[in-house]
Amino acid sequence: MFPKFSQIKTEARQGLSGIWSQAAWKEFIVCLVRGETTVAACIIEAIYAIILLVWINTTTDAKPLVAGITNTIVLVTILVHLIISLVRNGFASGMKIGLNHYYLELAENPRVQPRSGCFSHVIYFINQFTLSFIKDFYTALLTCLCIIPGIISQTKWGMAEFVIAEEPDTKASEAMTESSNMMEGLKMKLFLFNLSFIPLWLISIPTLIGPFYVQAYWHASLAKFYYYIKHPIVDKNAVNKLKSLEAEKFSFDDFLTEYEEKVAQKQKSKK
Repeated sequence: MFPKFSQIKTEARQGLSGIWSQAAWKEFIVCLVRGETTVAACIIEAIYAIILLVWINTTTDAKPLVAGITNTIVLVTILVHLIISLVRNGFASGMKIGLNHYYLELAENPRVQPRSGCFSHVIYFINQFTLSFIKDFYTALLTCLCIIPGIISQTKWGMAEFVIAEEPDTKASEAMTESSNMMEGLKMKLFLFNLSFIPLWLISIPTLIGPFYVQAYWHASLAKFYYYIKHPIVDKNAVNKLKSLEAEKFSFDDFLTEYEEKVAQKQKSKK
C-alpha cells in the first residue's frame, strides 16, 4: 500500500524542521557549481552550432580569411564551453550523490540530523555523471520527438539517482534498470507528485531564495517517495486476515490429524 502524497509531504516537512535552511544552502551550492547547462544540452548546442556554421559557410560568399577566423572563434568557444560544462557537471555529480544520500538519511530517520554532506561522496562522481548524461540526453531527445516519451523516460528513471546514492558503486545502467523495475505501476504517481510542486515553484520565484527552499522540500519528499517504494507500508487489516486464514488452516490440519488417529484406533479395536 502506497501512502498519499499529503502524508509523504508532511513527513518530509517534519524531517526538514530545524534544518530547512541548511538543506536549501546545500541545494544552492550544488546549483552554483553545476550551473543551468547540462553536458547533454552543451553537446546538442554544439551540434546545432556546427550545422549552422556549415550552412552559413556554404550559402554565403564570405571571404576565406573572414570565414576562417569566424569558424575558429566559434569552434574554440564551443570547445571551451563544453570543457567547462564537463568539469562543472562532473564535480557537481559527486556533490549530488552526497546530497541525495543526505535526503535518504533524512527519510530513514527524520529525528536524527543527517551526517552526509555535499562533498562526502565526490569520489564516486563518475557513475552519477554517466547517469545524468544518459538521462538528460535521452530525455531531451525523446522530448524533441514527442513530449510524452520524454516524460515517461524521466519518471521511469526518476529513482536512479537515489539507487546510486544508496550504493555509490552501482553503475549507471544498473541504476536505471533498477529504477525502471521499481517504477512499474508508479510512473503516473511520480509524474503527478512532481506536478503538485509547480504552484510552490511559481510562488517562490520572485523571492529569489525561495526556489532553493522549495527544491529542498521537493528533494526531501522525493527521497521519502523512494523510501516508501523500498519499504512499503503493510496493510494491518490484510495481515490480520492472513493470520486468521493461517490459523484456520492450522486448526483444520489438526482436525484432520485427530480424525485420522481416531479412525486408526477404531480399526485397531475392531481387529
